[in-house]
Amino acid sequence: MKDRHSILIIEDEPIAREIAAAVLEDKGHRVVKIENGKSGILYAIEFIPDLILLDLGLPDMDGAEIAKTLKRNQRTENIMILVLSSRDDDKDVIAGLEDYADDYITKPYKEEMLAARVAALLRRKNTFVKSTFIKHTSLKIDELVIDPAAHQVEYRSKIIALSRTEFDILYILASRPGMIYTREQITSITKGDTAGTFTDRAVDMSISRIRTKLQDARDYIETVRGTGYRFKKNTMKPIRASTTGHGKGGDTGNQVNTEPSTSRRATLEQMFQDEMNVMENTLSSLLSAGSFEEIAKTAHKHKSSSGMLGYDKVYEILVTIEQSAADGDLNKIRKQFDKLKQILHRTSPPRT
Repeated sequence: MKDRHSILIIEDEPIAREIAAAVLEDKGHRVVKIENGKSGILYAIEFIPDLILLDLGLPDMDGAEIAKTLKRNQRTENIMILVLSSRDDDKDVIAGLEDYADDYITKPYKEEMLAARVAALLRRKNTFVKSTFIKHTSLKIDELVIDPAAHQVEYRSKIIALSRTEFDILYILASRPGMIYTREQITSITKGDTAGTFTDRAVDMSISRIRTKLQDARDYIETVRGTGYRFKKNTMKPIRASTTGHGKGGDTGNQVNTEPSTSRRATLEQMFQDEMNVMENTLSSLLSAGSFEEIAKTAHKHKSSSGMLGYDKVYEILVTIEQSAADGDLNKIRKQFDKLKQILHRTSPPRT
């Protein structure tokens, strides 16, 4: 029998939380759902799930800080973190992949996409032991010391602060002095099955930041024109070995049911109707007050659930309202709000 994985969902939006849970449970995984960041951190530290699905816009904590907290903790640093967020700006995605996330999906997403990305991360976790050379042995190159157990770099006894991605890239290069690594190889080793979400430009930017932080030791990293990067050959001495425990991994081999069951669908539909009723009343009050910032926030908050449930017209209207609020166009907001009310007051809102 294939291994079942334990997956923690930290998500405050009820519909998004239930849809994600349904996808994972249909794959046979054990799912725990938590609505806030503080409780999520405590659960992760105590029970060490195989994977965390993390929303960034939680009410009590920023999701990015939750992920960074877990990655800094020796007990939880190897838990895979998949971010599910409405923050779809390229800068947010790149920052997430570089600093704290193992993968990043923007909302709304297709259920098939979520299932595939989860499976990829779990395969990566399963094969992580095979590549533990990345985090096995501390290295000493002249006055530069790289300690994976402490996730720490020192040069001339001074600690150099690197992000997780920067540390991994430096360790990869320093582990094999003189060996040329292409950008593709670097992304493949550091990001595994999610390498496609980490661009060549992101590698170059990470190398540039590493060099800046290394200061006088920056020349250890050499650019091989048209190919990639290598670490300058020098005397390298292993200091000590450190081992880290890893949970079992593996694909469940189950087929994903991309359509919720009839009873589950009915529950989601009712949740959606309730959410839309609250949103309609909120937007009506905000329009009377002319509060553009709050209107934008409200539309942004509720558009994901309509998109993931297939209510495309509702999603498009909310996107337009959000953009119109950012532009300060009250007349356009009112027109879109009227369209929205007409749709919501039908017996069953159309999905196309």
